[in-house]
Amino acid sequence: MNSPDATRQEPTFAAALERYATFDLFVTLEPEGSRWRVSHIDDGRLVETRVAAPFEPGELDDLLERLGWSRSRDARREEAEPRAAAIEIGERLYRALFAAEVGRCWRAARRRAREEASGLRLQLHGPELDALPWELLCDPESRTLLAASVETPLSRVPGKRAERRLQILVEPLRVLVVVAAGDLDVDAEIERIDDALKPMVARRRVVLEVLRRPSADALRARLRDSESPVHVLHFIGHGRYDPDQGEGWLRLADGAVDTEGVAAEPEEVDAGRLARWIDGSAIRFVVLNACESARHAGSTALRGVSEALVQQRVPAVLAMKARIADDVAIGFAAALYRALAAEAPVDVAVAAARSHVLDQWTTNEWALPALYLHSENAQLFSLTPRRRRRWELFPAGAVVGGLVAALVAWWFWPPPASDPRCPSPRGIHLPMVFVAADAFYMGSDERSDERPIHLQTVEQDFCIGQYEVTREQWGHFMGDDVPEFREDGAANEPVRFVSWNRANKFIEALNRASSGDPFDLPTEVQWEYAARAGSEDLFFFGDDPELLHYFGNCRNPVSDDYEDAVAPVGSFNRNDWHLYDVHGNVSELTKTIYRPYAEGPPKPEELEEIRYVRRGGSFDVIPDSCRLARRFTIDSEWVQRDVGLRIVRTALELDDIE
Repeated sequence: MNSPDATRQEPTFAAALERYATFDLFVTLEPEGSRWRVSHIDDGRLVETRVAAPFEPGELDDLLERLGWSRSRDARREEAEPRAAAIEIGERLYRALFAAEVGRCWRAARRRAREEASGLRLQLHGPELDALPWELLCDPESRTLLAASVETPLSRVPGKRAERRLQILVEPLRVLVVVAAGDLDVDAEIERIDDALKPMVARRRVVLEVLRRPSADALRARLRDSESPVHVLHFIGHGRYDPDQGEGWLRLADGAVDTEGVAAEPEEVDAGRLARWIDGSAIRFVVLNACESARHAGSTALRGVSEALVQQRVPAVLAMKARIADDVAIGFAAALYRALAAEAPVDVAVAAARSHVLDQWTTNEWALPALYLHSENAQLFSLTPRRRRRWELFPAGAVVGGLVAALVAWWFWPPPASDPRCPSPRGIHLPMVFVAADAFYMGSDERSDERPIHLQTVEQDFCIGQYEVTREQWGHFMGDDVPEFREDGAANEPVRFVSWNRANKFIEALNRASSGDPFDLPTEVQWEYAARAGSEDLFFFGDDPELLHYFGNCRNPVSDDYEDAVAPVGSFNRNDWHLYDVHGNVSELTKTIYRPYAEGPPKPEELEEIRYVRRGGSFDVIPDSCRLARRFTIDSEWVQRDVGLRIVRTALELDDIE
């Protein structure tokens, strides 16, 4: 089989939209069989439309024949597949679904989503009509293919859905690739999946495992292994559907030979048996790269492989509606896992993968993968979960060793949509996060100058830099006025060797490029409030320093990715308010004059030899010195190799934003 064409572009994924609303659509077949009932719940009100089925008996089969989906892969690739046929099917389906008042509700929901810069996921409830190619849905006005747009991801909901509560993953995400075929380009597909996940694999946040041509017993044993549970099952092989039995099957050990070199008889696993193996497991997502894995017997027996798994409470299953070419499947898988690695919800990741295939191949195979969602929550992996205490992270009595269970997160989370209240300085993108005023408990009992823990009020909303100021950003405003003793480094590394006085010159340059004087160094109160992001623990993720190397660049005996050196900003997990590197990397200057909390503000006679507070620790200090409450000092002219800055600005009032 052909491997991916070298001239085709690698898949990329920028970011999912910050928010997604859900538009549930219920489609049922009227008793006479020639009409559909299309329903939607709009703000608690049932909206219902009855429409004629958009295809005459046998007509859809003829259209699908034009697409080539009923032919073999090789025959399909030899003939040009007209996009016009796909568009025709998609537009006719669209007009049937979004007719009359249901259509008005849909268009209103789309307008709201665009106004709010959010997405609108379409979830189709219609098991009686599951054989229809809903993935081809096409808006006749904009010619938008809904299922191939990250703005309108599409998924199927088979039957009655019962929400499964997804627990936070505390071990590395385990992706099991099961190779069950010898006639496919499986090595290329595995290589592309590995490339997409490589940053997370390197940081021990994902474990990628390959199981080649397993027997049924071997596969069952691996899926039921509670010591190293599988979270994502990716099957590469062949499947079939038996219409007489209404059953889907997967073929195992296909192409294997015995010890004497004689071809072994392949085992087959029916959908029900596979579903029982997965029952009660940690699996959240199953990808079936097998032909006919998405087929079932209509309303009488939902026994296709995909639907058997969904009914077994697997939150999401991706399956093929027909045979798919190797190179397309490989490209699709690469784009899918790249988007998942960027923390896209599963339906958005599938839409991004469809879009990649649509852009890079001329066939209509982009629409063959069908996504079935059992879970109402399409964000299957809580990659950067809320703050949790140590006893929530680990089972009682668990021994925390060098390979502690990791919170799954992409090594560079794309920034959230820009808040209009926090504009960047003119001339450069410097992402900032809006922080609402409130009260919090500041300080700790760990050191004398951190005591007492006290309730501190933040009087005004403010904005704070999502990242530490980089070398590139410093140079943009300061030109040749660079910190002394600087070393060579990347543009996206934090600037360092910065004195307090020089940091304020940088602030002055920012303000000259802006209206008024909105920018400044943070106060110590602002810094700790934003860094904690609601946490009352030693670190924003809990109390355990052995987890620190997943969240910050500090000197760490467990793992030191950057060998006592500065790291590019955003290389570690963010806190709950989307701030990076509050633990380590560079020690961050504040505008606050240092005093132990218990002694109150400095007296006038003490202002002659003042020192300023710096926070967060750095790559050059041990984990205890990277605690949220830890305080360091520096005088106004002193320069250190691990000192940099993060900025704040005045938040704009919404009424003042044009």
